[in-house]
Amino acid sequence: MKLTLNRTEFMQELQTVQRAISTKTTIPILTGVKLSLSEKGLTMTGSNADISIETFLSVENEKAQMQIEKTGAIVLQARFFSEIVRRLPESTLTLEVLDNNQVAITSGKANFTVNGLDADSYPHLPVVESQDSIEIPAHVLNKVVSETVFAVSQHESRPILTGVHFVLENQKLLAVATDSHRLSQRVIPLESGETAFNIVIPGKSLTELSRSLTDEEEAIQISIMDNQVLFQT
Repeated sequence: MKLTLNRTEFMQELQTVQRAISTKTTIPILTGVKLSLSEKGLTMTGSNADISIETFLSVENEKAQMQIEKTGAIVLQARFFSEIVRRLPESTLTLEVLDNNQVAITSGKANFTVNGLDADSYPHLPVVESQDSIEIPAHVLNKVVSETVFAVSQHESRPILTGVHFVLENQKLLAVATDSHRLSQRVIPLESGETAFNIVIPGKSLTELSRSLTDEEEAIQISIMDNQVLFQT
């Protein structure tokens, strides 16, 4: 794996996936960020087993200034790696995977060699079927989250109350949160067709989702299975 790209664009994507990475995990490889380079672009993945975030930086993105010399994949310790990238002197950087999963990071006169992990050891993200999905404007979803998530319980003694209850039926989305002392509810109309669901999503996950959304995103596609929810922009 070897590529050269714009440091600022890369850093934005790296900061997004870092939201899902925790240092307090029992699975050491999940403290890392997975970089997968194909001929179409760079995919970055971060996960803490509860939340997983995946971003894609396309080779067609002119701002990325991406030059791909060799495809491949590697996992790098997220916090250590991001600190190096943040302090690089030039506007571009080069990443090259060497022998024994070592990675050379080059930018101008700066050269670093860091140890990585085999990407094949990184847990596979769950596959969420997207045929039963709804689409909602990003600003509406943000508003629903902000108006409900503050009311979720902070006590793990009743885990179900630490989430927001979402019910979609009759083309209406109902979002309810309570800690048994206060309750917040929001109802919005949706053109959802035949799609319906009834699910509780952890408040912490929704907070991280809301922080990750930018003003550039117009719509969010939500796909739901038995115990997995996929938000896609």
